[in-house]
Amino acid sequence: NTVSCTDGWEYSRKEIITTVVTEWDLVCDRKVLPEASQMIFNFGVMFGAILFGFLSDKYGRKKIFIGSLLGQAVVGSFTALSPNFYLFAVLRFFVGAFEQGVNITGFIMATELFPPKQRSVAAVTHEFFWAIGGAGIPLFAFIFMRWHAIQLAVSMP
Repeated sequence: NTVSCTDGWEYSRKEIITTVVTEWDLVCDRKVLPEASQMIFNFGVMFGAILFGFLSDKYGRKKIFIGSLLGQAVVGSFTALSPNFYLFAVLRFFVGAFEQGVNITGFIMATELFPPKQRSVAAVTHEFFWAIGGAGIPLFAFIFMRWHAIQLAVSMP
């Protein structure tokens, strides 16, 4: 059995770690919103995979790759400045879309540099660096401890 959240939720004022959940009080009747933001991000990923794959074939991979990198840096940085959850969720959609503009076009550009027999090694190497980047995010979280700073740290480079 579960008990509804009748008295709300209290956070320690001494905490130096801030999260999206603690900042916008996404608990109790709002506990579905963090999962909703992840779903919105994934819809952005799906939209970006369709859009940027087509655009990179039509206008060139390098243009779309650079544009997506810039778009991801700008939108990701604005995400860190979101004054409310709803703007945060909308911006996460665009971060997901631009992520695919970077990922898909970067993957294709990296593998096209090699002859067909060596492309599988290039593809694995490309994904290896993506995995290292993902594994490094906990380090950013340990260093910065505030979701705003973490978001800027991963968006700006």
